[in-house]
Amino acid sequence: MNNFSIRILRRGPGFYGRRTRLPLDGIPYYDTMKYIYVCHDGRDVFMSMWNHHSGYSDTFNEMIADNLAATGRDFPQDYEDLHALWKDWISKSWYDWENDGYPYWSHFHHLQTWWDYRHLDNIHFVHFVDLKEDPEKAIRGVADYLNIDIDEAMMPGILERISFGSMKKNFMKIMPESSELWKGGTDRFMNKGTNGRWRDVLTEEELAQYDKAVAKALTPDAAHWLEHGGKV
Repeated sequence: MNNFSIRILRRGPGFYGRRTRLPLDGIPYYDTMKYIYVCHDGRDVFMSMWNHHSGYSDTFNEMIADNLAATGRDFPQDYEDLHALWKDWISKSWYDWENDGYPYWSHFHHLQTWWDYRHLDNIHFVHFVDLKEDPEKAIRGVADYLNIDIDEAMMPGILERISFGSMKKNFMKIMPESSELWKGGTDRFMNKGTNGRWRDVLTEEELAQYDKAVAKALTPDAAHWLEHGGKV
């Protein structure tokens, strides 16, 4: 639902990958690793987050409640609508070094921690806009970054397997626990797979709040990439 990075560790002739949702300043950095940072327009992130947050199963909500009781933290689970969640998400934070993202984490701070080190040759940026517009180009870019030779005969199958329709159809194999975590399981988690669903949903006032939060948290070049994607 939010931005994330993938750490790729080379082991012998192949690769071993791990995913983390932490900002760069929240994980160990090794110059012997390769990192892939995948990001999405913040407004699209919010729409996805609302879909997930409002669709947690009773079982998952009980798990969250137990964790909150143990940690003493607050995690609102019953927002009236997405506008109520937006009000908190765009203006409140869990942490002193963030200004937004409640009750999760700041999408903008997360991006800036990685963006500040985009000059390093072992960090590769991928944007959902580019993945949607030209998935083959994005796949070739990742393969080139990882020094992987693509078998051209396999490319059509690769593109099919990473398509939204294919992933949704086979999502129970990818994340079988989704049926326990969300009402509707796969259909809830793999919702639309589109960009721009925030249009005609967020109000002009909310969009102005978004612009203000972006300007406060991100450098202009990072803000431009967050909205438009493109080569870094």
